[in-house]
Amino acid sequence: MEDVVNIPDIAWAIPDTSASSGLSGREHALIIDKMVDQADVILVNLQRPGFSCTDVVLMHQAFKQQKFILGVGIQACEPLMESFISHQIQELNIAVEHMQTHYKLISQS
Repeated sequence: MEDVVNIPDIAWAIPDTSASSGLSGREHALIIDKMVDQADVILVNLQRPGFSCTDVVLMHQAFKQQKFILGVGIQACEPLMESFISHQIQELNIAVEHMQTHYKLISQS
């Protein structure tokens, strides 16, 4: 993860549920809303065995706000979650190149 976060020209926000233990559910939801508001694209690891509640809420908020959601990996997820994904890419480095090529103009406007 550290290698990805150090890629220039991309600002990363990674939800940390361990840091939210002192927050109410509503506070946590508002933080997720702010993350999605400020994002041009959401990157989702599809290789994980399952999605946490935070992952689902984050993806749903991004979907409602019509944000791009890139799924990374080849593992299929359930059809409802799959419908949230704008574009599925097999490898992380290709996803980063895709963001740098296609989404850089969005964030500069």
